[in-house]
Amino acid sequence: MSALRCQGGDRGNSTSLGVQGMGEEESINIVPIGFVKNAFDSEVPQDYENQLSDIVIDEKFSEGLHKIEENSHILVVFWMDRVEGENRRIMKMHPKGREDLPLLGVFATRSPRRPNPIGIRAVKLVEKEKTY
Repeated sequence: MSALRCQGGDRGNSTSLGVQGMGEEESINIVPIGFVKNAFDSEVPQDYENQLSDIVIDEKFSEGLHKIEENSHILVVFWMDRVEGENRRIMKMHPKGREDLPLLGVFATRSPRRPNPIGIRAVKLVEKEKTY
């Protein structure tokens, strides 16, 4: 087992990453509260940071959005659903598939190809509307 020690966690000055007490056969269930809607059909464009997307939240969670527009940015936690099969077993890779870049462990990259394709992104909140 490997461990990383980090500073800046919400439980004091330093914390270990991971889930204590989880065995290999245990799992975590994630229930979607919405979905992202944008113009990306298959490949995400290189300039995705400049593209607009809509985050559509299921109506039963809409109360949780109360006064969210008072924030300039929000954290979005998402499941990278386009990553399948063998791509979840890759542990080392060249960033962006470029052989001229050094081989890195998958967790040292921004690649979606990882065992648990969970993404976290801070995004600028442009507006809140109820249209769906």
